[in-house]
This record gives sequence, structure tokens and C-alpha cells, in this order.
Amino acid sequence: MASEPNILYLCSHCPYGEPFGGAIRTRLVAEGLRIAGRVTIVPISWSPWSDACMDAVRAERFAVRDAVLQRPQQRRLSATLLRNISGKYLNTDDRMVDATDRATVLDLARRADVVWIHGVAIANALNTWRWE
Repeated sequence: MASEPNILYLCSHCPYGEPFGGAIRTRLVAEGLRIAGRVTIVPISWSPWSDACMDAVRAERFAVRDAVLQRPQQRRLSATLLRNISGKYLNTDDRMVDATDRATVLDLARRADVVWIHGVAIANALNTWRWE
């Protein structure tokens, strides 16, 4: 019998926090992924999730990693030009993660069977055009 797939879920909203549209969608995806395998959630957001949110996610039997924070980037003229003319320019939301966090997430992704990214802004913040 094959083992359960290892699924990495990158999301910005806490699935068991304040019930609003983004959080509800995040929860539904997390619960759907859990049907298929073991899910590890990595919060990639603008601010850290509260301890209560992290505890609520763990209480629902999800593994959850420390938050990866998106940092605002100063907009430059070159960036403004690139975001309007290049189809491969990733910094479309003026937010990025630091190099150490990016390396950690990409390492987790390499070890996962499936990576689910809840929104293109997260992939862009990780500055990764092609995911393995």
C-alpha cells in the first residue's frame, strides 16, 4: 500500500480564523487537500497569524510551519516599466519574501509530492517562475 502524498499548502489567510471570504476559501481547499494526503500549511502573509489561529489549525490535525512574511518593496521606475511590459516579471504586488524564507519554502516544495499555492501573489512574492 502506497503512503499518503505529502502536500504543501501555501496560503495567506488562516483557514480557522475570522470567517470571511478568503479564509473560508482557504479552509475549503485545506480540507479538500486533506482528503488526498498529509497537508502541511505554510502561512505566507503580510502579518503573522495569531497564536490562536496557529493552535486552531493544529487542532484540525494539520501540520503548520512558522509564518513567512511578505515585505513591501519600494517601487522603482524600472519595476513599474517591467511589470507593464514583461510577461515574466513576478513582483506584481510590490511584495517579496526574504532570501532565507524563500529557500526554506522551495526546499519544502522539493520534498512535497504536491504544492498548492492559494493565489498568484504568493508565488510572485516567492519570486519563483517555474515550480518543480
